[in-house]
Amino acid sequence: MNTTKKLLAFMALMAVVLVSCEKDEEPEPEVMPPSNVAATVVVSTDNSGDVTVTPTADGASRFDLYWGDGSTTPTTVNPGSSATNTYEEGDYTLRVVAVGSTGLTAEITKPVNVTFAAPANLAVNAVVSETNLFEVTVTPTADNASMFDVDFGVEGADVQSILASESATYEYAEAGDYTITVTAKGAGAATSEATETVSITGPTGSIELPIDFEDATVAYEFFDFEGNFASVIDNPDTNGNESAKVGSILKTSGSAVFAGSIITLGSAIDFTQGNTLQMKAWSPKAGGTVKMKLEDSSDPPVGIEVDATTENASAWETLSFNFGAQINPEISYNKVIIFFDFGNPGDDTTYYFDDIELVEGASKERPQLPLGFENSDTEDYTWGVFGGVDPAEVIANPDTNGNTSANVSAITKNAGAEVWAGASLNLNGAIDWSAGTFIKMDVWSPRAGAPILLKLEDSSTNSGNGASTFAEVSASTTQAGMWETLYYDMTGANGGFATTTTYDAVVVFPDFGTNGQGETFYIDNAEVIAGGGGGGGGGNTAPQLPLDFESSTVNYTWGIFGGVDPAEVIDNPDTNGNSSAKVTAITKNAGSEVWAGASLALDGGIDWSAGTTIQMDVWSPRAGVPILFKVETPNGGPTAELQVSTTAANTWETLTWDMGSVGGFDSSLSYELLAVFPDFGTAGQGETFYIDNIEVIAGN
Repeated sequence: MNTTKKLLAFMALMAVVLVSCEKDEEPEPEVMPPSNVAATVVVSTDNSGDVTVTPTADGASRFDLYWGDGSTTPTTVNPGSSATNTYEEGDYTLRVVAVGSTGLTAEITKPVNVTFAAPANLAVNAVVSETNLFEVTVTPTADNASMFDVDFGVEGADVQSILASESATYEYAEAGDYTITVTAKGAGAATSEATETVSITGPTGSIELPIDFEDATVAYEFFDFEGNFASVIDNPDTNGNESAKVGSILKTSGSAVFAGSIITLGSAIDFTQGNTLQMKAWSPKAGGTVKMKLEDSSDPPVGIEVDATTENASAWETLSFNFGAQINPEISYNKVIIFFDFGNPGDDTTYYFDDIELVEGASKERPQLPLGFENSDTEDYTWGVFGGVDPAEVIANPDTNGNTSANVSAITKNAGAEVWAGASLNLNGAIDWSAGTFIKMDVWSPRAGAPILLKLEDSSTNSGNGASTFAEVSASTTQAGMWETLYYDMTGANGGFATTTTYDAVVVFPDFGTNGQGETFYIDNAEVIAGGGGGGGGGNTAPQLPLDFESSTVNYTWGIFGGVDPAEVIDNPDTNGNSSAKVTAITKNAGSEVWAGASLALDGGIDWSAGTTIQMDVWSPRAGVPILFKVETPNGGPTAELQVSTTAANTWETLTWDMGSVGGFDSSLSYELLAVFPDFGTAGQGETFYIDNIEVIAGN
């Protein structure tokens, strides 16, 4: 029984073992990597270099993309997604690695070829400058271009490289047809090329008046002779002339005294519009002769010429050439010839000139004294300026109080102008001195005490270094902002004076000796008179107190202002109460200023040793008229004034002014000018006052 049980147990155990053995021998399932790895590669066509990859595979849980462009970190993409990489132009190997869930991988490689298209729609766009006909600017355009190389078609010239939207500029040396080549470059190696031919003609237009050298279309050509060399250059000195371009003349060393340069005009000068040519000139030498000659194109040519003189050195000035009666209306003058420093051999000096123009006004003659500026239709009042005066011209009288003239000459001494800046006016022959040897001139000054230098010149003595024969006298203004009359005794002039000399130019130097302050001075009514303010006592000696107006050797020259006209020495009209033969008459015209009066410059300061009271005989048309008496020191220094009223009408009386009682009066000062203001404080009524016997006394 037990044996049977053991046998059954053994058989059951063997069955279990056999079953177990059978289970252990079943094969395990196989693990596989992703399969069917593929990738769609799309290369952009917009020259961006973008490449988009969409990978696929069976059994992939992700993809690692190795772009093959030198980067080491892959881009991971999930199944069904894409990734983009930007390449430079070139050939690359793309590696696509599919990664399964068990980490097994499968990969493929794909060649990637990135090429960029050449720039398209290239245009050269070459434009010739309107202000410089030798200059061309190229502004190229093209699709997909990042830069351009511009070759202007000149052998040896550098190719200019510019970025997109930039321009390249080139100035050709001579006229001709030139082929401009532009190469457009983009992101890749492919380029585009285009050409355009430009015709450089240079300036071809003819020269016509006025000539300013600024027109790029005009061919400013010169014919030089005897050592002159002319050209157009950038203005080297814009102070006094703001032009960009000017003419330049080099008179070389040893060149002829008559070396010059010819400008041929496209048409004859139309002298119905005027007979004077003006020209701005710059010379390093003052006093040099500048000759302008006009000729026709006949053979031999017919010519006329006029000289002008430079008044300053190394500064712009305006010269005038009045051809007047020389002009033959039957001749076509179409050549302008310029001679700098005429009469002297060349010394390698350079001169500049500009703005040659015809002054309006037909058949005008040069003026002559008396000079009133009222005949602009027939007389040529063309001032030459120098030293920083600009302009000097005839204008409508800006202040008719004290001077009723319609026209006067204005001279503006610009800020910083030279101390000797001024204006010159050519006359019609020599000044006539038969009336006397004094010149009377009305002057309006913005300041009292401004020296106005008057210079007369004989142009025939100008040998290139200025007129060797001249006469000049200075007189100072006594009033500010009003008209007054200044007198110039030419017999005592600096430089000498002779009535037989041909003084044919008048030169005025406002505020002589002081740099310009941007002020304008007005002048008018210049004329030759007998002297002494137009009355007796026309001598040369300066006056001094006591004054009785009886001397023939003393110059009793009164300055007038505010509407007094005249103030002069005359025969005594009323010897009852004053037996003097001569007295001074002061006429205060109707409507003249309340401060109108007359002034007299003395020979040095008043001597106050006898006292500090002024005594003067006065004849007044009315009683109760205030007579203001004033004394002044030079150059706008201290003054003293006192007012006393008349007590009688139409008779002589003696009035006194106690100057010692005036605040600020100082007898130690040099009072060198006295002034008398009749009926002070009241506008003029057309009355005449007489004064005489002015002297210093001890007092009342």
